[in-house]
Amino acid sequence: MWVAIDGTDATGKTTLCHLIRDRLVSLGYNVTIIGEFSDSILGDFLNRIVRERKYFSFSNGDPPLAVAESLCLVADLAAKASQAKYQRGCDLVLSDRGVLSVLGYQFARVSDVYGASVAERTIDQIRELICNLELGPDCHVFLDAGSATLRSRLAKRYGGSVSLSDHAKVLRYQECCKKYLSGSDFCIVIDECENLAGRITEIACKLIN
Repeated sequence: MWVAIDGTDATGKTTLCHLIRDRLVSLGYNVTIIGEFSDSILGDFLNRIVRERKYFSFSNGDPPLAVAESLCLVADLAAKASQAKYQRGCDLVLSDRGVLSVLGYQFARVSDVYGASVAERTIDQIRELICNLELGPDCHVFLDAGSATLRSRLAKRYGGSVSLSDHAKVLRYQECCKKYLSGSDFCIVIDECENLAGRITEIACKLIN
């Protein structure tokens, strides 16, 4: 079973992954956490180019490029999840980010250049390929943050105030991600949930069982 914890920056994905793992381990489950990139040549390459911002740029929202980049990112994540899933005795794989992040980012990026209708067709192509190749997680848990919460968390993360334009971009990206939640996924509003780790642990236990 593969569960992806998804959301924008500063929503607590990494912290939650470790809290959930600790709770599940205490209940007797074998849990593996995987990061955003694999340790393969492809993972190293993707990590480097994302950090250096050579590609994946909002200034280039060309649909074929968005499809190619998305498949590279998703295939790398899926390969790492698959490897972890088949470790002896592994009950659950938790990933810090998942397919929703890729789809939301690419929708925002392509729509900025070509408009929403072209972006929707592009994302539909990516989703169909992901589905046919069985590259996605069994479930996404998306962490939804209100505007004020997100702004304060981003300011704390990056050590200063957040500009209105940057704040607006992150909120738009969040809405784009939520657009592609499926019926088997969960969206949790972090402002309204007192015990996030406990709530997601309950979801994970039900999925495992």
